[in-house]
Amino acid sequence: MRISRIYTEQSLVSGASLVLDKDASHHISKVLRLTPGASLALFNGRDGEFEAEVTQAKRHQVTVAVGEIRREMIVGGLQVHLCIGLSRGVYMDLALQKSTELGVAEITPLFTEYCGVKINPDRLENKLRHWRKILISAAEQSGRLRLPVLNAPMNISDLTISSGSSASSDSSATSDSSATSDSSAS
Repeated sequence: MRISRIYTEQSLVSGASLVLDKDASHHISKVLRLTPGASLALFNGRDGEFEAEVTQAKRHQVTVAVGEIRREMIVGGLQVHLCIGLSRGVYMDLALQKSTELGVAEITPLFTEYCGVKINPDRLENKLRHWRKILISAAEQSGRLRLPVLNAPMNISDLTISSGSSASSDSSATSDSSATSDSSAS
């Protein structure tokens, strides 16, 4: 039988007892219908992947006993930063899902000249929360231990290419890096 993988923000230590958050608890008790004694795997993007057993399952509160570590965190050498133009509807969700499954380390959504997608600043937090849930789901299903960093959307004209791991809007960038940005954006 396949063991379900669940993401949690909490620290994972062998022998600990954890009360999982509302979303994870709902998924375990109502979607997967796991009962006390059921096995699952927990990961948090920092400590690795651990065996766990459901000790108590209520509708909005599931308690698990953390077991032995299954996989250690290994930091890979290649860190891919994906800057992607915003897409309408499910296309953006699909792009985030597939990039997470492929192992992208960081994602920056971009407003481009012709994208046509406008996000109301009042709805930005909800959109980022929705996208984060997609990243978590994709990591759970694909076996990844680390979630990609999801940056807030930015204008492509503010993007500069740097030797660091994140896109920045630093106006002190050299003309060489902005030329690189212009050539890579087209």
